[in-house]
Amino acid sequence: MPAHKGHLKLIEFGQRQCDELVVAVCSRPDEPIEGKLRYQWMKEILQDNKKIKVVWVRKNLPQDSEPSRRASKIWSNYLKKRFGEINIIFSSEIYGDYLAEYMNIQHKQFDLARKTIPISATDIRNHPFENWKYVPKVVKPYFVKKICIYGSESTGKSTLTKQLAKYYKTEYVPEFAREYIENRNNKFCFDDMEKIGRGQLALEKRTIKNANKFLFCDTDSITTAIYSQHYFGKVPRLVEELANEKRFDLYLFTETDIPWVDDPQRDLGKRRKEFDEIFRSNLTERNISYQVTSGKGRARLNLAIEIIERFLKK
Repeated sequence: MPAHKGHLKLIEFGQRQCDELVVAVCSRPDEPIEGKLRYQWMKEILQDNKKIKVVWVRKNLPQDSEPSRRASKIWSNYLKKRFGEINIIFSSEIYGDYLAEYMNIQHKQFDLARKTIPISATDIRNHPFENWKYVPKVVKPYFVKKICIYGSESTGKSTLTKQLAKYYKTEYVPEFAREYIENRNNKFCFDDMEKIGRGQLALEKRTIKNANKFLFCDTDSITTAIYSQHYFGKVPRLVEELANEKRFDLYLFTETDIPWVDDPQRDLGKRRKEFDEIFRSNLTERNISYQVTSGKGRARLNLAIEIIERFLKK
């Protein structure tokens, strides 16, 4: 919890010494990272290795805090019943000796002292960014912090999003609606709002796979809902559902203290104060806290970085 590079080294150690290797992802309902997700991670990581079979063990078996013969005897009976003939077990734990004894098979222990890969899953859960190099690519999106740059039109959101992504050497998600509407000669209808909501979410899911610790997003579904309500007097159900999902770890609210810039998709220059309040109230109604970014040029970026660094320390 989670899978890390130490686990992968153990798996490599095992597969070199057997014809077929079964990797058991064991889970209980009360764990901090759900078993289904961990099983999916391992399946994806090992999908090209035909010698390895990944199984999900969901039986409520004992998880003693220290290696114990009591727990190992129960586990050994389960493993024999579940998998039939087993010749050897690989582990990085003392309980591997107990299991092998009860199953009357061989145990090969790998790196009990954790010298090859000096990390534990607990360390990663507690300090993921400090241990980023030990986290497999498939697992990293789980720990990525998603930050939404949020505010009314022409408040520097796109510029700040790109600047922050560059500063933190990571990916950013542009505003899907802008390109979508441009491709339709800046014309759109109510039915387009759901497509925009789906498109924005799909773009986030694709981009986060390559993110480095942070993912900066130029907009969110709340923004889509606000503009749908403004232009059409209603919001598609899907967009409303997405708007009510808490998908972001931090909201940076961009102040209206920079000049309004005209473009074909903007028409609210004279209503900036009104929409600034609408955007704020939409966060407040959903009990979403936010931090305000203000200032011009580099000062605006520096303030955003300062806010993010404070957020990380918490």
